[in-house]
Formats: sequence, structure tokens, C-alpha cells
Amino acid sequence: MDRFKFRVAIKQPDGTYKRYPVEDMLFCNPISAVYRDGSKEFPYGRDVEIDGDKAILEQCTGSPDKNKELIYDGHIVLANMPDLPKLEAVVKWKRGAWWLEYDDASDDTLDRIIQDGATLEIIGNLHEK
Repeated sequence: MDRFKFRVAIKQPDGTYKRYPVEDMLFCNPISAVYRDGSKEFPYGRDVEIDGDKAILEQCTGSPDKNKELIYDGHIVLANMPDLPKLEAVVKWKRGAWWLEYDDASDDTLDRIIQDGATLEIIGNLHEK
């Protein structure tokens, strides 16, 4: 089930993030991750602290965007709702659900806008803004 997929975004020396599925980790929790295969690039050695800067744990919402790419916590999406202008929003988990937070400080649940016929397109990530 995609809803329970996780990945770890690891900050690279150039300041960008490279994302690794948790399946590629020997051990991962909200505090640390230990990488299984030393052959892949992992700039901080085999283990890294999930500190919100060098490494960020991201959970999948279970919903794909219009290009069939899975939407994760921290994605910036363009929400195209019927009869409304397109709105940019950040995907976040809060109050027990996935929410879209818009620039004007308003928000909607991800499930509700999808049920209302919105299409979403991933255009970036909050951690790389």
C-alpha cells in the first residue's frame, strides 16, 4: 500500500536533496537511518541522523499526481480545481489527515479536493524551496 511508503531525503554537498526509499535502508526511524548498500552515494557515511536538515523522513500520501508520480509530505503541488484558478500548495500531515496549505494560509484536506475533481501536479519540494 503506497500510503505507508517512506523515503529519506539526504542533503548532498551541493545543498540539493537525493531521496532514498526506506526499503534501501537497513534501519530507519524518526531518529536515524543506516544505509544497507555502501555502493550508492551516501555523503555522511553508512548512517545519518534524521535531523530535519541533513536528512528528512518523508511519508507518501498514497495519492498520485496527474503524471502518476506519488505525492509525499513536503511536496509543493499545483492544484487545478474545476471552475477555480490554479493554486500552489504544500502537502503536510496534520490533525490526522493529509492537508494542502495554500499561500494565503487557508487549507483543504487532500482527500476532499480530489473528491471534488481537482488534479494535482508536483512542482517542487518544501525542503528545496
